[in-house]
Amino acid sequence: MFAGGCSYNLANDKADFHMPLAYRQWEQEQVVLQNGVHACSLSSGYNGLTVLAGNLEPGKDVAVKSNRLMKPGSTLHVNVNGGNFETSDTFFSPQSAHEMLGYLTQGGKAYLEWSEMSGPAGSPRAHVQNVLRLDGFADALKQCRTQLNSK
Repeated sequence: MFAGGCSYNLANDKADFHMPLAYRQWEQEQVVLQNGVHACSLSSGYNGLTVLAGNLEPGKDVAVKSNRLMKPGSTLHVNVNGGNFETSDTFFSPQSAHEMLGYLTQGGKAYLEWSEMSGPAGSPRAHVQNVLRLDGFADALKQCRTQLNSK
């Protein structure tokens, strides 16, 4: 499925073209973090999310991060299966990440929106949106964790 569009902002006579959306499969990868810990990574690609699973830190077995650069003043809102999450950092809090994972594994779609500064202070904020299909996410996570535990 492909979709594209553009938006027009009357306030500053500016039009933005948004690249066509193409639903991608979640890419799975086994990674070694800087601290030597092995983890499983599931990424939806550009303007999406990455889920890291493994024994990342004591008491922390999952992390969720933005795949879009989070500049100062940016926020990311994720709505997935009735759960709403927000961060102004690259990574969601450990509690939010753990809760979000439960919603992501239910399938369906996740709706993402970044709100970013688009110029000097007082300028209108830019909004970038994306929709992630969660088909196969739960199975990919299970497979990823199985591979991780077999090491």
